[in-house]
Amino acid sequence: MRIIDSKGRLFGKINIIDFFLLVFVLLIIILGMKFLKPKEKVEISLQMELSNQSAYIAKNINVGDIILEDDEKAGEITGLTFLPASGTNKNIIISLKLFADSKNNKLFFNNQMLKIGNELSIELKDVIIEGVILHISKKEEREFAKKRVTVKMYNQSSWIADLLRIGDSELSGGKEIAKIIDKDVEPAEMIVISQDGEVFLREHPTNKDITLTLEVVAEKVGGSYFFHGSELKAGNNLMLETSSINVNGVIVGVE
Repeated sequence: MRIIDSKGRLFGKINIIDFFLLVFVLLIIILGMKFLKPKEKVEISLQMELSNQSAYIAKNINVGDIILEDDEKAGEITGLTFLPASGTNKNIIISLKLFADSKNNKLFFNNQMLKIGNELSIELKDVIIEGVILHISKKEEREFAKKRVTVKMYNQSSWIADLLRIGDSELSGGKEIAKIIDKDVEPAEMIVISQDGEVFLREHPTNKDITLTLEVVAEKVGGSYFFHGSELKAGNNLMLETSSINVNGVIVGVE
């Protein structure tokens, strides 16, 4: 039996033109199913670095800022670390919570592939920022651990010391993420210059140096731990938000 007969039919039954038309339609359907497959939204944790940013940009980025995609909420800033750059500019490490599109085992945000080393542009209320992705983890892959951190706050008003109480905690989503487990308050020191030009170090009449020991739930990123986007390392700043006060201190010890 001839494959195509004198009438142009395949195996004497199907018109060859109809056959190729059928194959073409099937290919369109298969490709359509592949590329038009609904995107799955997944929650991820992401860190990015903005290099050498102006004071205006630094001023307009805050923890809690909403990230937009097509004018809809698609995430928020969960942590910020400001590092010195040239002049008054800053290098900014930003921790984000994003709802990304998962497709074919790849992650996308606003049509940008999320991959370590790639650049990412995100839209906030007042500014659009661009940086390089440092770390990505899906919600179920994030690793947390409790760390004991000692924080020092120098030359603070006495009322701040009064508002920081042992047992006070910071909550996120109804869960405790930080707790004050110890507090030490000492008179702050001030420089006094005598009439003869001699310099003396004296106790401040009202201000205090405050040392807090905190237990925080930190996220492990690589071999380091972070809280509110700040690496838990001596010399870095750490922010604490209790129900009564928000404070910022310098880390002097981590266990």
